[in-house]
Amino acid sequence: ASDCCESVALQELRKYFPLETSFVEYWPAKDFVSRVVSKKNTLSGGWTRVITNPEGKKFQGRLTLIKEFPLQQSGHPPYRAKIALIESKAVQCINIRPYQFKEVMVTLPHLVEHLLPSLTEEQVGDMMMSLGVVIYKSNKGQLEVIRQEGWEDNYEHVPLVTVKDILSNMQSLKNAVKAGDLGGKRAKGT
Repeated sequence: ASDCCESVALQELRKYFPLETSFVEYWPAKDFVSRVVSKKNTLSGGWTRVITNPEGKKFQGRLTLIKEFPLQQSGHPPYRAKIALIESKAVQCINIRPYQFKEVMVTLPHLVEHLLPSLTEEQVGDMMMSLGVVIYKSNKGQLEVIRQEGWEDNYEHVPLVTVKDILSNMQSLKNAVKAGDLGGKRAKGT
């Protein structure tokens, strides 16, 4: 077992990203660092995340509220953060119905970050709506998990899209990106 872990200075990481790339300091939702015991002196540092939506174009469209489902007194949490494999990428998600974990949703910021990073959240949200996809707003139970996980991404109500809708519309999204048809808005450089 090793008493250290490797890290990379932010200045070094910046060399591998375009000059206009923004970074923000954050703390992961799951605190595993406090469980690490070191026998050596350590230098202070922080977590850094690449900002994939640098223009800050947040989705402003209509959100459909997910109803408050009746909850059981089971002792198990009704909603949980999970991982969905979409286009061979692991994307954070949350279940739609309490205690049922087969049908899940992804936040719009996670969708953009993992699957369509060259676009803004506004562009992807507008494209999804133009394809007839409903974009949701969490219920109270889901919101609690979203806040615990730190998925709010500066939204009062972070937009959610079902994985089923993402999968059934992924080819249309890719085709629109290739054609430069971004829901009536043009992407940077197109």
